Amino acid sequence: IDNSAKGVFPYEAINTDDFNEVLSQSEPFAYDDFYSSLTQKHLINETEYEQYVIDAQRFDSRWDYLLAYNDNDVEMMIKPIDNLINLNAKYNVDLISNLSLSKNSACIKYALAYKDFDPNINYAIINNENTFIPTQQWWTYKCESYYYQDQKFNKLHPTKPQRDLNKCVSNDDFDAFMKMYNDPKTNCCHLCGEHFTNSNRPTLDRIDNEVGHELNNCKLACESCNKLRKDNDDKVTRLRIQLKKYCKLNKLPMTIANEKEYYELREGITGGLSMVMHRYNLKGITHINKFKYDGQKVISYDTPNVMSHVVGVDFNSLYPSSFSSNHHEFNPYHGGIMYMPGSLVTRFECYDKDGNKRADIYKKCMNIIYSKHRYDANPSMVFRAKVELVCPKGLINKLINFPPVFRNFDINNDEETIGSYMYNYGKNNGISVIDKTDTKLTMTLDTMGQFRSFGCYYLWFLIDLGLKVVNIESLSLYEANKAFNPFVNEFMRKRQDIIAGVESGNEKFYKISMNGSYGYDGMNTEKYSKVKICDSDKTYQSIISDTYINGYKITDDTYLVQSNPKTYRCKTCLQVAFFTLDNAKFWYLTFIYKFMLKCLDVNKFHLTSADTDSAYFAVAGDINDSNDQVFKHIIKDKAFYDEHIYKFMPDPSINTVYDEKKILGC
Repeated sequence: IDNSAKGVFPYEAINTDDFNEVLSQSEPFAYDDFYSSLTQKHLINETEYEQYVIDAQRFDSRWDYLLAYNDNDVEMMIKPIDNLINLNAKYNVDLISNLSLSKNSACIKYALAYKDFDPNINYAIINNENTFIPTQQWWTYKCESYYYQDQKFNKLHPTKPQRDLNKCVSNDDFDAFMKMYNDPKTNCCHLCGEHFTNSNRPTLDRIDNEVGHELNNCKLACESCNKLRKDNDDKVTRLRIQLKKYCKLNKLPMTIANEKEYYELREGITGGLSMVMHRYNLKGITHINKFKYDGQKVISYDTPNVMSHVVGVDFNSLYPSSFSSNHHEFNPYHGGIMYMPGSLVTRFECYDKDGNKRADIYKKCMNIIYSKHRYDANPSMVFRAKVELVCPKGLINKLINFPPVFRNFDINNDEETIGSYMYNYGKNNGISVIDKTDTKLTMTLDTMGQFRSFGCYYLWFLIDLGLKVVNIESLSLYEANKAFNPFVNEFMRKRQDIIAGVESGNEKFYKISMNGSYGYDGMNTEKYSKVKICDSDKTYQSIISDTYINGYKITDDTYLVQSNPKTYRCKTCLQVAFFTLDNAKFWYLTFIYKFMLKCLDVNKFHLTSADTDSAYFAVAGDINDSNDQVFKHIIKDKAFYDEHIYKFMPDPSINTVYDEKKILGC
């Protein structure tokens, strides 16, 4: 398609009453028909109108012109869509199969993480002997689970051959199972060859899928291999298993199989801020405002310093920076690198189901959180912890002007909580949440007596600020990796090269791919019910299932059935999304606390507003200087400022796109 320019149509020249009469006319639209009341000007100038009059002679009526205009609107999109298809195809990602740009970006991110995978290689066995010791109690639990599976199958599939529940594995089979488990010929996963550990326990894989969980119909398999196999072709199963083994060897992320961990990750995923701290900021009028706590209440007071300008700090690709695993000297943890989580290694519950503290586990979790190894390079693991944090009273005034805990809290929008001004404003303007409880992402000094989940880097940062961990609910260890480093650095480099004129192309593709790639990892799919069209037999099976919600008869033998999955279904690596968002908060706060507050006069600036990857400050600099003075007149430690400013900001002495758009920069 040669025409890539959008046409113009005078929409305001027609309405629902006269459109057919107006469009059936053969003469061109008048020039004034192209006037837009929205923009208060004509959509085309007089020269362009003269060209339109010439073009209009090609059409028998205005209807024909409208059809050509609509066709052009579609045709002009073909070229950019083809470009997108080709750009994704370079990374073996099919845009036609994945219409979501976020999903395509995530596919590229993972494709580069797996770029060295060879399906023809048998990747090394990690575990050469069984270290998991089965107990009678564990076996009893497994038998009950398999019996329930076979029983459920019979219930849901009454027309299919029924599984013999009398032959399902039971407590009496424990010795036979142990013989299989200890036999060198059968004591490992029959699909991948791995032996079993406490974190990779054996399951029974049915060989004949028409028969139930009878011991002589089963072989040992890893849980993940068992799920992968189903009734698939051997080559397909092998490919998936080798991918899994490659993933384990390289500590790459896998989906979450632990339901508690899944829901804690889902609950803990917290987006970026969008808030206003000071509404009015007028040059030469507004004083820099501060908060202080006097032991009973928080006081807002003005300093003598009057603002001269506003400075905006915008981070370069903050989310890609957060999962890039690039080094930065302002990160004191793990050798200056934010590692990303791979597979879940283990999960610690600090309280039993009755609420009793497990003292030994609690102590172990506390030791992990406060370990001095957090400053060591090349970690083997990272963690997520659900903790209660408290800000000591002596620290309140140090943190109160930029509270460092960004988390969701339920806020009671009553007058006592939000104050008379905002309460009355809401009442007078009919804001629906007034006098109701609303969940808000906000900035606080601690977790306000509640448990909240944190990634290790963000939690360590808060601890090093002075916050105290006073309680732990759970802690989960993940393998540490730098899997997405190739993706971020390759795509940022390509973007920089295009902007610098070194290469041709569309830099926006690389920018959007980087920024959008994390989103698919955190997509929430388990909350949505499923709707499907079934025949009467399938409809009956659905109705007796405890997942059934509703149904509607379409024809005599066709029904529309709505069901809700009983348990979660994890299709994406939620831990990647969780750590991306928490690493971003850690890095955002690192710039504020470890750079700005170290070298700038805090009484000469205040936060006006903050967004996901940006912050705006009213600054009391030199009112006679230009706006590009930035922080020049409020620096209190010039040596520190000069030494470190260009580790974040663009260095004018370098003056290149590569420095201006650097990862982990502003």
